[in-house]
Amino acid sequence: RGMRERVESHDGVAGVSRGDLFMLVWRSPASLARWEWQMNRIDRVAASRTDMVVFNVILETSDPPDGALRSRMQADFRKLGEKLRRIVVVPLGGSVWMSVVRTIVRGILLVSGQAQRQSVVGTVSEGLRKLAEVAGPETPSSAEIREMLAAVATELNVVLEEGVREGEGAR
Repeated sequence: RGMRERVESHDGVAGVSRGDLFMLVWRSPASLARWEWQMNRIDRVAASRTDMVVFNVILETSDPPDGALRSRMQADFRKLGEKLRRIVVVPLGGSVWMSVVRTIVRGILLVSGQAQRQSVVGTVSEGLRKLAEVAGPETPSSAEIREMLAAVATELNVVLEEGVREGEGAR
């Protein structure tokens, strides 16, 4: 059976929402246009509920945001405020990519006052565990989230690895 929600994509980024979850996969480098596309969808989910969770998978084919974009991200996360219950980021790739993404995400969310609401983990399974810890009545199950993730990966024409556990390094 097909998913009831339509996967949306824009230039190497794709996402889908269900309940209080917005999930996206970044294949392309961070850019202002792609970020605005993402925030437009996050704002749409946030507008219709008291709070939400974001699940963000970032592939090694992406590139980190530049300084100007990081400032914009900080402002956008600050504006989300209490609406953001948790953001779980899964950088899929080697351990170097994991450290780069973790450092940037922590920096952005620290400045925007959201540091306690972020988790950066090395595998999809770990990400699902982090989401389960903060799941509400409207949060999809781990099985549903895996189905959503598969649909987003298909839209982007990528194969998602499970990821590397902490300390394992690149495969």
